[in-house]
Amino acid sequence: MGDRAYRGNFAQQVEKMQIAFDLPQRAKGQKGFDKEKKRWIVERTISWFYFFRRIVIDYEHTTSSSQAFLLLANISMACRRIDFSKI
Repeated sequence: MGDRAYRGNFAQQVEKMQIAFDLPQRAKGQKGFDKEKKRWIVERTISWFYFFRRIVIDYEHTTSSSQAFLLLANISMACRRIDFSKI
């Protein structure tokens, strides 16, 4: 899910890569603030990445190495939540 700012070129590139990406749509005739569904999940996930310095500060020279460190961060966060005493 992304903001309305991600329409245009970004949305076209994501579509070419066949990645599922939801853009919120305003109801017809609606004015003012529009609360987006599950936005807090995206915001929470992004805030968790700030615990990983290599992701926050862009040290990587290639997108593949940046992608690898995002994957490592997700694995690290998942491992912290597993209760290994029950296994």
